[in-house]
Amino acid sequence: MKINLYKRKHKLVIPEETYLEEAFEGCPFCGSHSIKFIGYIHPSPDIKIYTCNNCHIGFFNRQPSEKFLKEFYTGYYTGDTRRTKIDPRRLAGHLTKYLGNLSPRETFRILDFGGGDGAVSQCLGQYLLSSGIAMKINISIVDYNTVPDRRENSISQYSFETLDLIPLSDEFDLVIASAILEHLKNPRQIISSLLQKMKKQGIFYARTPYSFPFYKGFKRLGKTFGMPYPAHLFDMGSYFWSDLLKTMNLTADFRMKECHTSLVHAEFRERPLVNILSHLVKLPSYLVGKYYPFSGGWEVVIERKI
Repeated sequence: MKINLYKRKHKLVIPEETYLEEAFEGCPFCGSHSIKFIGYIHPSPDIKIYTCNNCHIGFFNRQPSEKFLKEFYTGYYTGDTRRTKIDPRRLAGHLTKYLGNLSPRETFRILDFGGGDGAVSQCLGQYLLSSGIAMKINISIVDYNTVPDRRENSISQYSFETLDLIPLSDEFDLVIASAILEHLKNPRQIISSLLQKMKKQGIFYARTPYSFPFYKGFKRLGKTFGMPYPAHLFDMGSYFWSDLLKTMNLTADFRMKECHTSLVHAEFRERPLVNILSHLVKLPSYLVGKYYPFSGGWEVVIERKI
């Protein structure tokens, strides 16, 4: 199999029938059979869109095989395309406000799941060093496209192809999962594993798309809203994240610190019109929180309790 993916980041790519798994009978995240049909993205092979009435995750009823996804993502974020679509310095700066009043420590450990070349964690590490919060930074990057390990200026970075290759004894002060969970076939297992990798009082940050409400809105107007399948396998919005700890029975060990619309991708100096329009679209979400469905993306900060 060979897939031509050059600059097809946001376009529909339909696998052949042999590379599609059997359709889900219920929600692949929580197991509930109370699911709501939203629409089709392709009639043959038959791929449908659903949301779960219990955990509120959005999903496609048929997912590509691991073989297909491995080919799909190999080289997917190379060249001029960035995984986050955000300047690493900007996203790192955004993350600093969630770290709270950290006490100085010898080593600050970061797990950047789906972190590409580690640019965001590198920028964040420089901030932690310059602010005196840490003397050394240890970064573990988990990504299909591994990059060479590097050590410079008190920052050590190690690359792993899968999460289970990280030593079980490793614990992290900060776990980042930015714009990655929606790509994975097993988000519940991954989220659970990432949360367990946190130290006590460690911080977990996640950012995911919230696009299914746009699909439903456009459908009511008789319009088409492009769905980036199979780049996105799940839609994780406000109701999903606000209920996550309860859904996964984790309220005893973790607490939700932040749960709100995600930051705007486009920078004003590069795309001023897009930046302004994005802020206007998101504005109601700042006022009514999770009840406004058209935020486009959602982010959370979860802390592990002592």
